[in-house]
Amino acid sequence: MTCNEELKQLMIKKELSQEMISEYTGYSLDTVKAWCANSDTGRYREMKPRAMRALKLELKERKIA
Repeated sequence: MTCNEELKQLMIKKELSQEMISEYTGYSLDTVKAWCANSDTGRYREMKPRAMRALKLELKERKIA
């Protein structure tokens, strides 16, 4: 599973918005939207594992994980 797929699952499971992901990771909203885009579109960007680790740490800190 890619980090992008894991992100989408986390967003559904934890009811997280793209804005919340942007705030929690420190990445721009446009970057988060690119992570959530379909891989066959020009907007798609691969979410790096370090960004996923940062998100998971932040969720744990906020007691969301």
